[in-house]
Amino acid sequence: MRIKKNVIQSVFLLGCAMLLSGCGKQEEATTTEEVYVPVTYESMEQTLLAEMEQELAEKETFSSGNTDETDTTEQLVTDVTEADTSASEDSTTETSTVKDSIAFWYEDVNDLEYIKAAALAFEERYGIHVDYILHEDADILAAINDANAVGTGPDAYMLSNDLLQKARLSGLVDKNAYYDEQFWADNFPQVAKNALSSGIGVYGYPVYLDTYFMLYDQDLAGEPVTIENVLEFSEKFVDDDNKKEIFKWDISDPFYNFMFLGGYASLLGASGEDASQFDVTNEYVVESMTYFQSMHEILSMEIEDSSYAKIKNKIKKHKLIYAICKTDILPILASTENSYKLSKLPKLTEKLDSGSLSITYAACVNPYADSLSAANLFSIFLSYEYSQEMFALNRKIATRSSITRTDENDILIFEQYTQSNTIPKALEMGDFWTYSELAFSKIWEGEDVKTELTNLQELIRQRLN
Repeated sequence: MRIKKNVIQSVFLLGCAMLLSGCGKQEEATTTEEVYVPVTYESMEQTLLAEMEQELAEKETFSSGNTDETDTTEQLVTDVTEADTSASEDSTTETSTVKDSIAFWYEDVNDLEYIKAAALAFEERYGIHVDYILHEDADILAAINDANAVGTGPDAYMLSNDLLQKARLSGLVDKNAYYDEQFWADNFPQVAKNALSSGIGVYGYPVYLDTYFMLYDQDLAGEPVTIENVLEFSEKFVDDDNKKEIFKWDISDPFYNFMFLGGYASLLGASGEDASQFDVTNEYVVESMTYFQSMHEILSMEIEDSSYAKIKNKIKKHKLIYAICKTDILPILASTENSYKLSKLPKLTEKLDSGSLSITYAACVNPYADSLSAANLFSIFLSYEYSQEMFALNRKIATRSSITRTDENDILIFEQYTQSNTIPKALEMGDFWTYSELAFSKIWEGEDVKTELTNLQELIRQRLN
């Protein structure tokens, strides 16, 4: 990695200050009271830049065959001192390094503009080039594992949190050792930390989110307080030209249908890994799913005609009045003339609540990275330092709470995210999505609600046990 001299200078000065702080009177050094020092981006930056210098020293020692650690340390201090004294002459001169770049993999082509801009800003600040590489693999973790085996794996990569447990158990992700409890609380909502909590640790750095919300045509309808309001509207609305459809969501997708469970169901607890907390059969879930079933007769909507791709197409053509959508609808709204407006997910009825799921996308560090410190610094840069720029660059919603949001859609969707449940990450949840899709379809078509939910509960509990 190339690290600019002005960056090295700050590391050197920080080191000097730390040395001087330990040279005071003996009685002062004996104090046992610990003073909390807040974690900031600057403090993480200084720590990681110092670790990069240590990595560089170790690599140079290894490559030269010099095993004298004392000489290496002395040489490092000498090099940094020289960089400090010559910084005023040429602040852009770069040190010799073993590696001058890191590799970052991502899966969604729509992430490109943000990652590209962040990578350029990162290189400008630190002199470390980022190779950002699109990997649209069927199994990103398998691709990373295969690449690691031949020494070509990424230093860091973007991952959805539902794959985090698999990444942890496969040894493909490092812990987030830099965000402390206060930094999390000051800069990210609890759902973001829950999403990245796995086992007894937190892994990766939250970057952006996805969740769902209500979209409505404000020229024809108002913001609904409940889904029941939408159904009442459908019974009164007169469409003489037969050009509009009232309400759509993807009935075949359990991710959306969770709204009819979410107020009362428990899918493995707050972090989505607690096998003792799985319940889809309590009386409120049954009542909510019974209401879900009753909507079929009113809406006359068939599963095969409700795919999300079809819904987005209808929105493009301005044919829908109400719809449940994800964040990927934002670029469509921005590129077409329409009168659509967003609102938070409404309750089902005055008595029955709804719930929502969310996915958190994180920058994750590969334990086999050539430079763990550079990989961590770029991941933190994506997650925290550059997050203010995200919405303008790619219309995605940053997970960081301590930024200024000026777009009303950005504000609304982030608030919806803070009220959501994180999508479970336990490996067994793959079966849940398969079985629940079948159960929801049967309930929609008129099968007994209690029976289908009980069968689903028993199947998943057997799998969890």
